[in-house]
Amino acid sequence: QESQLYPELERLWAFATIEDMQNQLDYYGEDADIKQAITDLAIEKGLVTPYTSMVVMRTEEFAKRGIERKNAQRVADEQAAQVNRQNTAVQDHRVDRNQPLYNTPAPSHSSGSGGSMNLGMLLILMLLFVDGAMRKVQSSTKKAASKY
Repeated sequence: QESQLYPELERLWAFATIEDMQNQLDYYGEDADIKQAITDLAIEKGLVTPYTSMVVMRTEEFAKRGIERKNAQRVADEQAAQVNRQNTAVQDHRVDRNQPLYNTPAPSHSSGSGGSMNLGMLLILMLLFVDGAMRKVQSSTKKAASKY
């Protein structure tokens, strides 16, 4: 059912899988099986890779050459699913409603505890900095006045 709700996820998964396989090739070196897996997955899902390409022809040329056109149906399915999602209410997919993993609320870091700096602490640090700078100015002024 999820693949009907979000058919575009199949291509995103394929893209991520191809990227992982390409990283394996880059790291470990040439491997004919991985190249073939990239090619097969890219052709199946209509993706361009270093081992596949996109051909642009007229519709009648595809038919004349016996090339199956899968992308048009895939795009239509993705667009229909998008329209369906826009016309339906948001669904809650949470699976642990009856038995939550945690019984305590998530910690909040907005109160200023737990390592985050609150406004009061920031103000104190700024005042200390300004006080130190003023003392330094006063000290250098007194030294300059005592020379004359």
